[in-house]
Amino acid sequence: MAIHVRDARLEDTRTVIRLAQELSVIENQPLDFDAARYVAGCFGPHRTLDTLIAERHGRTAGYLTSRRIDDKAAGGPSRVVFDLCVDEPARRHGVARALLSHVATTMLSQGELMLTVATSLGNHAARQTYEALGARQDRLAVYCWSGASLIALAGFGDI
Repeated sequence: MAIHVRDARLEDTRTVIRLAQELSVIENQPLDFDAARYVAGCFGPHRTLDTLIAERHGRTAGYLTSRRIDDKAAGGPSRVVFDLCVDEPARRHGVARALLSHVATTMLSQGELMLTVATSLGNHAARQTYEALGARQDRLAVYCWSGASLIALAGFGDI
C-alpha cells in the first residue's frame, strides 16, 4: 500500500505528541515536548518548524519535524530533522523513507544543501535506516545540557 505524506494540520497534534512519547522511550530520553510551543512553531504566525505526517492504510503512520537553517559548514541553507518517529505497527514498511524522501524533494526545489538528523547511539533501527538510505555518520560529538547541568552552566547552581 502506498504511503501518503502531507503537511501536518493542527488536529494532528495529539497524534504527534503520542508518537513523540514513543520516541522518547525508544531513545531512552526524557520527553521534552511542549505542546503549546510545538503548535506555535508549526502553525503560529511566526512559524519556525515544518511537520510532515505519513499515512498508511488511512491512518497516521509517522511524523517528521524539521527546520530550515543557515549552515556554514554545508555552504548555505540546509535542514535539520528534530523528530522522526514511525508508529510501531507501521515500521519496516517504508514510512521513514517516504518522509525523508519528501523532505529531500522539497529541499532540492528550495536550494537547500544538506539534511541532518540525529538519533541516540542506542537507536539501532534508526541508525540502520539512515545508513541504508545513504546517510553517513558525521564525526561530530554532540553534547547536551539539561536539568541540573543546564542550571549550573547558567550559573545558578553546582554541577
